[in-house]
Amino acid sequence: MNIILYSLAIILLAASYLKDKSKTKKALKKAWKSFENILPELLVIMLLIGVLLAVVDHDLISSLLGESSGWFGVILASIIGAITLIPGFVAFPTAALLLKGG
Repeated sequence: MNIILYSLAIILLAASYLKDKSKTKKALKKAWKSFENILPELLVIMLLIGVLLAVVDHDLISSLLGESSGWFGVILASIIGAITLIPGFVAFPTAALLLKGG
């Protein structure tokens, strides 16, 4: 699936470049600046999650936020998410990482 999405993005970028080179270059510059603004936040969150996974036992995380936690886990996850204000582009990969970790 990732290969399809990346291929589609490259094809559409090439089509945009062929249609209007200056607009495409301007859009890529804006995207790069946006990425530069987001990168420090992304790295800090990933570092914190990595340290958390290394220090805290997986069973503890699973008991607090897993399926067996019920409504308490949902409320706790909501509170943590509201406090940290993690953007979606960071939250979803982080959640996938936590799921893979158990």
